[in-house]
Parts: sequence; C-alpha cells; structure tokens
Amino acid sequence: MNDVLSNIESAIKYQKAGDLDMAEALLLDVLSTEPSQAHALLLIGLIYLQKQQPTKAEGYFEKICTQNPQNKESPALRFWFDSLLMQRKFSTACFLLKKHKVQFNDLSYFHDELIGVLATLLHQGNIEVALDGAKHFLAMQDLELDALRFRIAYVFLTRGFHSEGMEMLKPLIMASGAPSEALYFHFAETSLRSPDQSNHFSRLENLQKYNYGVMPDFDYEAVKKVKNKRLRIGFLPLELVDANTLLYIWGGWLGGYEKKDFELFGYIDGDVCFGTVPDFTHIFDRQCQISNLTDEEVLFKVREDKIDILIHLGAIGDRPRARVYAGRAAPIQVETACVPLGSSEFDYFWFDRSVVPKETYHAYDGAMVLADGPYFCWTAPKRTKTETELPFDRHGFITFGSLNRFVKITPLCLEVWSDVLASVPNSRLILKGGQFDETLIQERVLAFFSKKNVRSDRLSFLGPTDQTSHLAIYHNIDIALDTVPEQGGCTTLEALLHGVPVINWVYDDRIICRTGRTIYETLKLEEFATNSAKEYVNLAKKLSMHPDTLRQLRKKLPSKLESSPLCDVERFSRTVQIGLKKMWELYCDGSRVPIIDLADKRV
Repeated sequence: MNDVLSNIESAIKYQKAGDLDMAEALLLDVLSTEPSQAHALLLIGLIYLQKQQPTKAEGYFEKICTQNPQNKESPALRFWFDSLLMQRKFSTACFLLKKHKVQFNDLSYFHDELIGVLATLLHQGNIEVALDGAKHFLAMQDLELDALRFRIAYVFLTRGFHSEGMEMLKPLIMASGAPSEALYFHFAETSLRSPDQSNHFSRLENLQKYNYGVMPDFDYEAVKKVKNKRLRIGFLPLELVDANTLLYIWGGWLGGYEKKDFELFGYIDGDVCFGTVPDFTHIFDRQCQISNLTDEEVLFKVREDKIDILIHLGAIGDRPRARVYAGRAAPIQVETACVPLGSSEFDYFWFDRSVVPKETYHAYDGAMVLADGPYFCWTAPKRTKTETELPFDRHGFITFGSLNRFVKITPLCLEVWSDVLASVPNSRLILKGGQFDETLIQERVLAFFSKKNVRSDRLSFLGPTDQTSHLAIYHNIDIALDTVPEQGGCTTLEALLHGVPVINWVYDDRIICRTGRTIYETLKLEEFATNSAKEYVNLAKKLSMHPDTLRQLRKKLPSKLESSPLCDVERFSRTVQIGLKKMWELYCDGSRVPIIDLADKRV
C-alpha cells in the first residue's frame, strides 16, 4: 500500500515537472498491481489528455465511472465528457450523459461546458460544427431541454447568428408556458432589431396582455399608504461588473439620494467586479445577491423587503427577470429601459419627448413620466489624453468608425455604411468590438462591402481591448457611424466626448431607434440626427468635404457634452427623486394620471 501511494505521489511530481513519460510509467506500474485504483486511473487519464491522446484517456475515465456509476459529480465523468466535446464527438457525449442517467441539477456542469464549446466554435467561425453539436444535444431526452435550448439560442443570437438562434427559439415560443427568457428575447429579436417596426407595437401590446403567463397576487391591502415616509427604492436586476458600460448611464439613478427620504436596495445578479466603471456598491443601504435565486424566489424576497418602488433599468445577460415584475413585486414598478420588458405590471415608463413620440404612448401599459430634459444621464469616463489633431491631417484620408457591439450591426446598417464608403473615395472604416477579431464575422461584413465595390483593405477590424485602449481608438477616427435601426447610447456619448461627431439615423418610432435624437436635441445639434438613408450618406459626404468643420467639432464637442444636462448627474438625480415622490404621493391618494411631466414646476 505504501509503495502504491509513494508511486502516485512521485507521478504527481513528475507530472508537475512536465515529465509525462515518467509519470505514466509509475502509474501503469501501480495499475498493474491494483487495476481499480481510482486515483491512479484518474491521473493517468489526465496525463493522456496532456499528451494529446484522448482515446486512451477516455478508457481510464470509463473504468472509474463503471466502478461508481451513481456518482454524477465524478471528476472522471466530467473529464470524459470534456474530452469528447474537445474532439467534437457530440453524439458520444450525449450518449454518455444518458447512459449515466445525468439529470436535473446534475446537468449544470455539462450544460456550461457545452455552451462554452459552442461559443468557442462560433468564435472560430465553425458555425456548421456548432450547429451539429447543438442539434445532437437538442435531440436528446431528459436533459432539461427547455433550459438548454434557450441557452444555446442565446449564444447564437448574441454572437450575431440571428436566423439560427431564432430557429432554436421557435419550439419554446410555440409551447404553452414558454420560459420568460425565451419570450423576451424572441420579442427583442423579432420586433426591436428588425428593420420593420410595423409589428413592434402590436407585439409589445400582446406581450403585455400575456404578462409572461403570470397572474399577479400582490397584497395591496398590506401596504401602508403613508405620505412623507422614507421610501424604499429597489433596483432589479443589477449587473455590477466592469464590462457593463450601462453603469455609466445608471449613475443618475443610483447616486445622489437624500438618505432621510430614501432607502436604497440593490438586487445584484452575478459577481461584482469594478475597474474603469463607477463602483456603486457603497450607495445601497442593503444589497442582495440574487444570481442563485429563481424568479419566484426573487419575487418573494422583494416583497419581504417591503419595497415601495421597484425600478427596472434594463435586462442583463440571459436572465431579464421578467416574471419578477409580471408577478408584481412592489406596489409601484417603473420601467426605464430602451428595450421594454413587456409586462403589464409596470405602472410608469420613464422617458422623454424625444425618445417616445406622443402617438406611441398608447402602446405602453402604464403612465408616462416625462423627464425634465433627457431621460437618462451619463457619468462620463475619464478621457484619454486630449487629442485635437484630426486623423485626416495625419493620414490624408477620412476615417469612419463604429465601436458598437456587433449584434447592433444589421444588414440594413452594413448596407448604408457601404454606401457611405462608396460615396467618399479613399475613405476607411474601423470596426471594433468583441467579435470583430473573428474570421467568419469579418467575412460576413466584407461580403456586404464588396457588393458596392469597396475594397477589403479599406476596412480595419479590431477585437476587444481594455477600456483605455478602447477609447483611444477615437484618436484615429474622423467621423463615427451610428448603427441602424438600433442606435448606440454610451458608444455615441464616448465618441462625442473625444470630439468625434456621430452620424445618426432616426429610423422610426421605437425607443431603440431614437436615443440619438435625445442626445442631439439636448446638445442642440439636430443636424446630426438624419431621417433617411439618403440623408445619412449625404451628411457623411458633406462632413468629409469640410475638414475645417471636423477640426472645430473636435475641439468643441467634449466640453459641450460635459456641460450639458446629459452629464449633469446631480440635476438628473434631483429630477428622479422628485418623480419618485410624486409617484408615491399619487399612490397614497389612490390617483392615476396618464402623464407626469417633470418639466412642469407644479409637480
């Protein structure tokens, strides 16, 4: 026994030192005398994986699993599964789970690994292989298919593979009791990112009527209607991570409260990690981590906290938490997201006159709160070094650019951008984002431009970087191009902060198509918010022909933005507090009004 343990310990040392052959020899010696020694079987399997001999490794993992078939969390089972995925043996991996009867909560690890592999395949441009893997798993039974199907569809959708992702969502949408996440993303993809708004508002109304299949059972009688009380304000869900640039927008909502009047509750969905974005954790009187809670558990938690007003700042990731709002977690619920959640249980929608035309108010199942100024406020990040020199003066040609996320770049968007480059000879276009380092994505984009005889060497693709390097790209861009139909928000403001004008197309009446109008009407620069593809292209041509105008904008735009209401966080916070108090006052009085106009000083 001592010799066995000694050999195993020596094998581990040799493995760490990189001498895999010696480690293998020692473990084979152990197994020659004790063929069922689980530790040795696992170690030699890992060594064969390191030696790029997965078939040999699987044989040893199988022996362990055969010895203990009931252990669904066996490292050997997991390593075996991972090995099969790495070799793209999806059918065998499915059979493995079925053979060992891995079900329900035990599937979590295996689902996560599969999603990671599919994302990697899409990143590498291997869409056919990714689709083949998805098909094998979605054909299996007893694998929690609804949850898995949604996660796979989400990976495809968020990586720009719209038609493939929508096809995977279809069975979920058609079924009774469809998951709220599937309903929300199907709505977002079909009616919000489509170039046709005709069905958007009817879809929104239908989603609100359905209310995610939830019958709210809130006990209004238990709420104490006391005016001038210290109001409990909840924010849900919150993603407090460095990658979430919405935190720059959330500053006006989360900061500056009079503590004697408000008690703030933050419902945080996921890990907390700050770097370049503002850290808001200190402003909450109470925090609750909800990442491991179901929507139903979160609903009861918010009720237990006796929140007076619950605010939805925007859906994050693949868990929009729609059923929390649909089930009515608080007596007053407020929506202020660019992509409406689509629940009938929102009492107020917080926007402004620019972003929501009066003719569309009827589509929102609640009262409108019209902000005094823009409907959002931006906490401007620290600027990179001041760079007033126009890139045109260095290069001798106009450089356009877009730093928007790839999911916003639709075929319509690429069509108008290719027209821009075709109309401005020798101009260049920089595209930067999390997926632009992927070959398949680059090929898709270049195919659009080739139709307009735009050479591939006129486009540059840049992948993800840290925030400082990201913002420094604007030193090489003369004119930024906004996406269509969904517009940029933070991205547009970042460009303006660096003196780069953004050409914007107010495509139609959907909120996501009008963020630019709010920005430019606030800055009194309405000429940059165009109303058609022709105007968009013509403005690009006009600006390209007047570098003096671009030089002046590069000097003036940063200070114009920073001194505007768009960046006046204190002013916006005061407006928010006035609005919340008015909502509570109306609730206590039992009153309902169609509009709260915060520009009206009588409010």
